[in-house]
Order: sequence, then structure tokens, then C-alpha cells
Amino acid sequence: MTTPLSICSSALLMIGADEITSFEEGSREAKLCANLYDVTRDELLQVYPWRFAAGQAQLAQLVDEPLFGFRHAYQLPSEILRLIAADTEQEFRTFENRLYTNAPAIRITYLFRPQESKMPAYFVRAVELKMAEILALALQEDVAKSRLMAEKSNQQIIRSRSIDAQQQTTANLPEHNFLLSNVRG
Repeated sequence: MTTPLSICSSALLMIGADEITSFEEGSREAKLCANLYDVTRDELLQVYPWRFAAGQAQLAQLVDEPLFGFRHAYQLPSEILRLIAADTEQEFRTFENRLYTNAPAIRITYLFRPQESKMPAYFVRAVELKMAEILALALQEDVAKSRLMAEKSNQQIIRSRSIDAQQQTTANLPEHNFLLSNVRG
């Protein structure tokens, strides 16, 4: 089963370091992993609208009206990492953990932090490689190894995005756009 500890241990092995058995074991490796893992994972989750980490919600309207600018305020889900879309034609803004708009009701699509055991293998590998990139520099002070891991990490993120993008219906392009572009030459 994939866990934060198994991801960090794999990253350490990738750079030739010793794996860890606990984040509290007191080793330099464990301390670095404990301090760097959560932010690294969340950063990778936030940079792309991953299908496996996307959720939808009908937001609950708050009783207190906004001070100015909008008529309604809604509570965002507590687990939200990033708002992807709001089902409204109305303007909206987010402040703190609330969404403000003039829409009388609102549904959103958002990113959340799934358990590591629920993350697909392609994303787990991307996190492992990103951690390896960071640990190569922080733990071993090896710039060349860090650059190599950065290259591998970037390639894996591209591959992961491609795989993840295939998890939804492909948009159909109107055929007439292609016909017109060929005519106009």
C-alpha cells in the first residue's frame, strides 16, 4: 500500500540514500522527508486539475451577507486545495475559505488531497521523483543528481498529465473549422 513513508523511502533509494522506517526515527533523511513531503505533494496536486483528485460540491450559503461587492457568500469545502470551476455565469471571487458571488446557488469543481493509497501509480511516481530531486540537493548536496532527478520528474509529470487527461471525454471539434482552414490555405 502506498503511504507518505513509502513514497519518501522510494525517493531516497532513487538517489542512493538509505530508506527510512519512520518520519520520527531521528535521521537526517527522516527529518527532511517529514518537513518536505506534505508541501511537495500538495504543490504537485495544485499545479494541474488531476481527475483523481477532483471533487464536486453544492456549496452551502452562509447566513451573514458579504460586506460589499457581492450578495451571497458560500462556504468552501474544508479539504479544498484549489478551485477549478464554479457553475455560474456570475462573477465570483474567493477569499479565505469562502466564495463570494451574486448567484443565488452555486456548485463547484475543486481539487482535494486524496489519500496516497488512492493516488494512481503515475502520480505516485511523479511525487517520488520530485522528492528525489529535492532530497538529492538537500541531503547529498549533489547538484548534478538533483538536475537529473528534476529532468526525470518533469518528464514524469508530463506523462502523468497526459494519462490523466485521457480520463475524460475528449472535446469534439467542429468539422467545419478544419474545412475552412484548408480552403483559406
